[in-house]
Amino acid sequence: MRSRSEISATGLVVALALVFSGCAAGSEPAGSPPSTNSPPAQEVTPLTQAALASILATSVEEHLVPGAFAVVTTPEGTVSAGYGTTSLGEDTTPQASDVFRIGSVTKTMTAAVILQLVGEQKLALTDPIEQFVPGVPNGQDITIANLLQMRSGLQNYLDTDGFAAVFDHDMTTVWTPQQLVDFSFAYPAVSAPGTAFDYSNTNTTLLGMVAEQLDGKPLPDIMHDRLFEPLGMTDTELPSATTTTLPSPSIQGYQYGTFPINHRPLLTADQQAAAVAGTLQPDIVTVQSPSWSWAAGGVVSTADDLMKWAEALSGSDLLGVTLHTTWLDDVEPMDPSNPENGPQYGLGIEQTRFGSNRLYLHEGELPGFNTFVATDPAHGVRFAIWTNLALSPDGQATAKAVAGALIGELYRTKLGTPAASPTGG
Repeated sequence: MRSRSEISATGLVVALALVFSGCAAGSEPAGSPPSTNSPPAQEVTPLTQAALASILATSVEEHLVPGAFAVVTTPEGTVSAGYGTTSLGEDTTPQASDVFRIGSVTKTMTAAVILQLVGEQKLALTDPIEQFVPGVPNGQDITIANLLQMRSGLQNYLDTDGFAAVFDHDMTTVWTPQQLVDFSFAYPAVSAPGTAFDYSNTNTTLLGMVAEQLDGKPLPDIMHDRLFEPLGMTDTELPSATTTTLPSPSIQGYQYGTFPINHRPLLTADQQAAAVAGTLQPDIVTVQSPSWSWAAGGVVSTADDLMKWAEALSGSDLLGVTLHTTWLDDVEPMDPSNPENGPQYGLGIEQTRFGSNRLYLHEGELPGFNTFVATDPAHGVRFAIWTNLALSPDGQATAKAVAGALIGELYRTKLGTPAASPTGG
C-alpha cells in the first residue's frame, strides 16, 4: 500500500506531524526514571470506556473496517473497547488477546535491540555498516545511526520491481534478509548518507543482520531473550519465515481490491461507492510470510502485549537512563522546511508534536492490518490500536484514523485528517 512502501509506516495526522525519535550511545543502570525532557502540556482529559467505545465505533463505521480494538491507559486507569468482528461473516468481537501482525511497530523493537548492543559496547552508532555487512553501497559512509534515522539514502527494497514482481503474486514467498537488501543494492542511492529522511525497510533489515551477527543467534531468539521474555510479552514473537498463519486467537486481515506492494492506488469512485453499498467486499490477506518484512515489520502480537511494549518505551528499564533519554529526545525533522512543528524521526521511534505535547509512537501498516502504538511519558498516557483493514476504500490508514480521534479526545486538540503514510511492513 502506497509508494515509498513496505506497508507499514510513518506519519500520523497532518495536524500532528509524526516523528521518529532518536537515540544515542551510553548506558545507565536499568530501572531509572524515564526522561522528563518533554515540556509540560495541558492536562489529559479523563477517558471513559463509553467514550473510547464511541470513538472506535464511529471510526470503524466511517472507514468500513471489519473490526478493531483499542486500549488506553491514563492516570485515571485503563479502558478498552472492541468493535466489529475479527472475521467477516462471524460474530466475534475483537479482544485484547487476539493475535495480529503489528507491521512497522517492529522497527521500535529492532531499534531497542541495537541500542542495547550500543549500551553493551558491542557497536557504536557511529560505526559504518560496512564493518558488519560488506557490500552495502556507500557502506563506509552509512552509519548505524543513519540506518536507524532513515537517512542512509539506500533504496527501499519494497519499491523495486524485482521484489514486487514476486511478492505481488505470492505473499507466502520466503526471503532471506540478504535477498531483500540485494534488491535495494541494485538501485542507485536516493540521497547521500545522512542528508535526507527517506523511509526504507532496507535500513531496518540491515540492522537485523547486524544484531544477528553480534548476538550470534537468529533475530527471533534475540527479540525473545532481550525484549519479549523480560517484559512478559508472552504472546509476541517474530515468527519463522515459513510460518505464514497466525496463532490462535487470531484475526483475519482484509484489503479492498488488489494492488502492487510498491504502489498505493485508491479505489475508483465507483468502487468506493460499491464498498459503501456493500456490493464490493474486501479480500482476506491474512496469510503471508513474515520474512518479507522481518526486522522491519514481521512481529505478531496482541493489544495486551503492545501495552506492555508502550510502557517499556516510557521507561528506561530496557536501555538505562542515558540511552533512553537519547532515544526519546534525539529526533530530526522529516521535512527540513518545517523543523519545529513538522514530523520528527529519530532512531527507530517517532515523535509527534501538537502544542507543547510530545507523543512517542510508531505505526504499522501491511496487507490486512494497521497498528498504532503511542506513549506520552510526561502525562502517563499510552495506547495501542489495531484494525484488520489497513486502508479504507478512500485510502486512509484506519488505525491512524482512530488514533487521531482518540488524541483529539485526550488532549482536546483539534486534529486534521489522517495523512497517508509511507508504508513498510
